Amino acid sequence: MSTVDGLEKGYRRLLLAYPSGYREKRADEIVGTLLDSAAPGQTRPSFADAADLITGGLRQRIGLDADADLAAGWALAGPVALALAAGLSGFPAGTRRRSPMPAGCSRSPVGWCCRPGSPAGRSASPWRSPRW
Repeated sequence: MSTVDGLEKGYRRLLLAYPSGYREKRADEIVGTLLDSAAPGQTRPSFADAADLITGGLRQRIGLDADADLAAGWALAGPVALALAAGLSGFPAGTRRRSPMPAGCSRSPVGWCCRPGSPAGRSASPWRSPRW
């Protein structure tokens, strides 16, 4: 038996901590990733890999999987990002200028913050003039 076969068997044995449905879908991918990341000549799973696999299996069995947390985060982040984008898109419209925009200026929020008269624009300008 080669070292890869023994290492693969060790990883598959540790995957028994996961539910059978999860193993059927993802076992080959998990074992392949672990074998790719194994050190040359490694014959047994490392303590960290074993602890990670057992912890992950228990989390799956209990129902504390990360997918539910990720879905909740996306559900919260989506409306917040949409409101932020809508607010930023209306920002230049609320700032009327009496004179037309000079060449090279932008009405975007980034362009507005980096305009020549702003502190960021002055620091980025090749013609720095002190404002006393």
